[in-house]
Amino acid sequence: MARCPGYAVPDCSDFFTLHLASEATAVAEKLFTYLTGFMHLSLSFDGWSSKGHNEIYTVHITTPLRRSFLIEGLILNGLSATGETLFGLLSLVSHLLCDMFKAK
Repeated sequence: MARCPGYAVPDCSDFFTLHLASEATAVAEKLFTYLTGFMHLSLSFDGWSSKGHNEIYTVHITTPLRRSFLIEGLILNGLSATGETLFGLLSLVSHLLCDMFKAK
C-alpha cells in the first residue's frame, strides 16, 4: 500500500460474480451430457422446513447406478406449501427437463 497508494484490493465477489455463472453453465452442460447417456432415470423430490420455517424442496435425478444429482432447489418464501403450489413448481421443473432432453 505504501508503494502504490492508489491500488485498491479487489473484492473477492468481483471474481465470483464474473466467473461463477460461466462455471455453473459448464457444469450443467457436462451433467446434461452425462445424464443423456442413460436409458432410465428417476426423478424425485423431497421437502422439509428449515429452522427459519422456510419450506424447502429439492428435485433430484437418479441414475440406474444410484448416483443422485440435485437438479433444482425450491424455497417457498411467502408461498403456501399447498399441493397446487408444489404441482405448479414441479411441473415447471419437469417441463424444462423434458425440453432439454428432447432437444438432445
